[in-house]
Amino acid sequence: MKKIFLAITSLVLLLTSCGTEIDPSDRLIYEKPELQGKNMLIEDFTGQNCINCPRAAGVISDLMKTYGEDHIVAVAIHSKPLGIAAPEGLMTDFTNAYATHFGVEYQPVGMVNREYGLQTDDQWSGMVKYFMKDSAKVAITVEPAYDEATRQSTANVKIESLKGTATGKLQVWLVEDSIIAKQMMPDGTLNKNYVHNHVLRASYNGQWGEDITAAEGQTVSKSYNLAIDKDYNADHCAIVAFVYNNDGVMQAVRSKLKVKK
Repeated sequence: MKKIFLAITSLVLLLTSCGTEIDPSDRLIYEKPELQGKNMLIEDFTGQNCINCPRAAGVISDLMKTYGEDHIVAVAIHSKPLGIAAPEGLMTDFTNAYATHFGVEYQPVGMVNREYGLQTDDQWSGMVKYFMKDSAKVAITVEPAYDEATRQSTANVKIESLKGTATGKLQVWLVEDSIIAKQMMPDGTLNKNYVHNHVLRASYNGQWGEDITAAEGQTVSKSYNLAIDKDYNADHCAIVAFVYNNDGVMQAVRSKLKVKK
């Protein structure tokens, strides 16, 4: 009996080690993706004729210092009622469409991750503190590329669902920092050399983005191209990408257009 047992054992070991191949799908064990911290997208509806808008910009600057520029993704949307239309100013039909859609009637006003609609700038800090503790259900990676000669830019975006199936829209914007342009100030004076940051310039994928769906653990890749306007300084441009649905913004990231090598 002992000899028979040893023979059977040897045969089983032989079959499992080299005689039979195990299907790869049977060997892989699914590991749930690790949840990441949720960044805050602040959409600041602003205007160059708005005397209180520099104060709102200061709120955003303070939030960036507190939580880090990687976690506060700000976009300044120059729009009515107090914006100045291009080419003299920074307001365009493209940016005004967002103000119309979200019902902007005064400035400064904005949204934090599109939760609870429009809020005044004195409410932003409390909302950021409240939502910052949330975990992101999606991870977004942006790999930019830029050709100096043609001024063509590419946004390579990857979205991974971290918890459940992610369904929403992917929006990819171009923003520009360090724009010198006039601005009415809180004391009623006109500052002709005001520095405007994170100004919304254009979209890589339309006014409202593109529908996406990703199952948990799945990564969806997208690539978009955009010609950078000759009046924009590519050295000061960045790509903002975020995923949103009717419940708000699921995650947002910002990446400089020109990556230092």
